[in-house]
Amino acid sequence: MAADVGPSCNLDAERAVLGCLLIEGAEAFAKVGDISAAVFDPENHRVVFRAMLQLRERGEAIDLITVAAELERAGGLSAVGGQAGLALLVEHASIASHLPAYVSIIGEHAQKREWMALGLRLQNANGAGPAELAAMVREAETLVRAVAPSETETKTAWSLHDAGAAWTFAPVEFTIRDLLPAFGVIWWGGPPKRFKSLLLLYICLAIAAGRELIAGHFTICKRPVILYVAREDGGSRLQGRRDDILAAWDTSPAAGALHFLIRPRFDLLNPAHVAWLVEQCRTLGVTLLVLDTWTALSPGADPMGAKDQAALAAVVVEIAEAINGAVVVVDHSRKNRAEGEPISSADIYGPLQKWAAAEHIVMLDLTADRRRLEVFVEGKDGDTRRCFLTVTPKGEPEEKFIYAGTVEDIADAQREKGNENRDAVHRALCDAGVAQAPGDVHGALKARGVALSTDTVSKHLRGLVDSGRATVEGKGRGTRYLGITDATVVRDSVRNSEFFDRTRS
Repeated sequence: MAADVGPSCNLDAERAVLGCLLIEGAEAFAKVGDISAAVFDPENHRVVFRAMLQLRERGEAIDLITVAAELERAGGLSAVGGQAGLALLVEHASIASHLPAYVSIIGEHAQKREWMALGLRLQNANGAGPAELAAMVREAETLVRAVAPSETETKTAWSLHDAGAAWTFAPVEFTIRDLLPAFGVIWWGGPPKRFKSLLLLYICLAIAAGRELIAGHFTICKRPVILYVAREDGGSRLQGRRDDILAAWDTSPAAGALHFLIRPRFDLLNPAHVAWLVEQCRTLGVTLLVLDTWTALSPGADPMGAKDQAALAAVVVEIAEAINGAVVVVDHSRKNRAEGEPISSADIYGPLQKWAAAEHIVMLDLTADRRRLEVFVEGKDGDTRRCFLTVTPKGEPEEKFIYAGTVEDIADAQREKGNENRDAVHRALCDAGVAQAPGDVHGALKARGVALSTDTVSKHLRGLVDSGRATVEGKGRGTRYLGITDATVVRDSVRNSEFFDRTRS
């Protein structure tokens, strides 16, 4: 295979890599890393590597025959010397374990070529405008960062804090008070179909649209620029949800306040992908990044493997630090929670490395009657909160999420409502004046506009008997209840008390 060699090239290293890929196939790509065809210098080497990338993208086998066929389809087989040119590469093949070293050599030569090309452009830049010169300076800075350690890597300036001195650390800053901190990693989890993504989208839209409260309760304290990476949901689904949420508001997101990256082929374990994402955040001024979902954005990682999950957790921590903000990671929870046990941070799916990396944890689940969304929040200090939100059905022009109170609030409200219903059953029973079957009481309540099931009426009737406000006679279908007025109950209670006092004296 004839090669037009450039000013900086190592043909032996390039042939060794390409030949090994032709022999070992797709499995060898794991040792090559995320390199592009541009790192190869002769054009014929770039053509061969592009053909391999095309085959890999389609999930097809990579070998001498398939690469030749791919090149022939693209009209590029003759440009690489035909079958004989490919066979020459196989003769120069390296063993797979040496691939990283050869790739490193190729990369060094590619960087040298970039420096040479940039130097030539600078040498001929007499008539360049300010914008073009600024672009070349940025390019030079990028090349310097690629080959030289940063100042933070060569110098340390850590501070010691004396316990006897007064410290002035600021309290935790929140983007949304008690729900979403402004810095660090926030784990956002729950079982499937529990409105995880919908609630997060609602929060992002509320911040971008200038709303003051989340669900009518949680105060928005900061308005960061947001980037929402949606790997699973397509554009039409996101648009439908966005329009449904905005239908309840008289404001819309400000331009540039909320950006979406929809269904990217992204991998958090790919350094090039992560570097690109961080660069986009810096360019846009993003300090709140949403990754939806964890497993979809780490396709090659073992979801139960401690090593993989620890590496991924370290990546998102580094991203949060790099953008000086917060990263919200949408994740699934485990499926084997004990029946009746409320959701908590213990339900995070997989090993504990994810929990340890989180600054904040938010877990979501529906209540048993599926009428409310249960929200569990745990801070880094271990403080926990639990509250409930009601969810407005799709298509109704009302606030999508409405705060329904804490566990105690819900219990008190249910208790108060239960007492009201029991009093209503008691009044219907007393008004009848004669013993009533549960069905009779149910009918009387329905006529008064009180909607209770027959089973609920029966439960309240038994409760009235237990509290002395009714008597019962008969069994089975012949069971009848007779109401005792509250005045009678009070009078009998007083008499019993007086009798007890006389007996004791």
